[in-house]
Amino acid sequence: MIRKPKDRDFIQTQEDLFFCIVDYIHPENYYTAYLKYIPSDKGKWQFGDTHYWRVLNFYHVFNVEKTFEFLKERFPHYIRHDKFRHIEMSMVPKEKIKQYFIPENRFATIVNSPKNRLEKDAIEIADKIANDAGLELKNFGITGSILIGLANEKFSDVDLTVYGLKESHKVKHALIEIKNKKDTIYKMPRERQEKWIMDKQKQFGIPYSLSKYLLDMKWNYGILQNRRYFSIHPIRKDNEINEKYGEKEYIDLGYIKIKATIVDDSEAVFLPAIYKIENVEIIEGPKVDNLVKIVSYEGLFGDITTKDMKIIAAGKLEKVICKNKTYYRVVLGAGGLKKPQYMGPMELINA
Repeated sequence: MIRKPKDRDFIQTQEDLFFCIVDYIHPENYYTAYLKYIPSDKGKWQFGDTHYWRVLNFYHVFNVEKTFEFLKERFPHYIRHDKFRHIEMSMVPKEKIKQYFIPENRFATIVNSPKNRLEKDAIEIADKIANDAGLELKNFGITGSILIGLANEKFSDVDLTVYGLKESHKVKHALIEIKNKKDTIYKMPRERQEKWIMDKQKQFGIPYSLSKYLLDMKWNYGILQNRRYFSIHPIRKDNEINEKYGEKEYIDLGYIKIKATIVDDSEAVFLPAIYKIENVEIIEGPKVDNLVKIVSYEGLFGDITTKDMKIIAAGKLEKVICKNKTYYRVVLGAGGLKKPQYMGPMELINA
């Protein structure tokens, strides 16, 4: 593979399982990934003559942990304990890979020769956003079921990727403007908005006002001409992947809840979303100094702030040990915690 493995790439294993790559840090000879599709006669997705069932409808820590139980029972070689991150995670050994799917390569093929209405819709969405953002289609890729050939044009959504921090911010601003103009791309219909708000409120144990706010901040979802839902996923370029596996060790220190001020949210468009913080006040949990980051592996809390916003966040406290320094961070979307994990503007959360 010429470029580095990236978030939202896909892998087909020798057992015909489909995994989605998560994050950018991988042990030697392994890819950190979560199980997405498995062969099943009951599945409505199809790859060649094989039907597939989607075991992970959406990325959420509790859903991912459920896939671990399936893998432990049927395919235990895909579960490993990470000695640097001190977590149990699904990982794909390189020798088990049957096919590796790269979103930008697949999208280039679609642009050159779209096969159906779904692929034409993907081009139309990307073309509209690219034109308004001052980008080219080569800045985009396509992930999800279209990437791996499981898509059904009757019900599949379009999941696009965009590469680069600068490019992602251009796409963000362009898409916000497009949706505000109510051109060919629209916001989610009101009835679906209300269901989304209620679902997230229940799933994450957060106030209705915060759930509504999070939806309002979700710039990267939309619908094309009331017929095709889509999402946009910012991905780091190779030169923006600035950590190698094993350079840092992450120690779990349990639950923490804090107040803080956001001082830099430029990398919050990626997954994991990274927020730099100051003026930290610990509400609950270990009293530590040098707590400087909030990192969210839960996409719901990605890119939801503005600079200088005062926020409340709750999640796992990690001690980060690297060569020249030690610091602390709050992690959202962490496994093993019994309490709700969330973040948002201080005024929307009762401390």
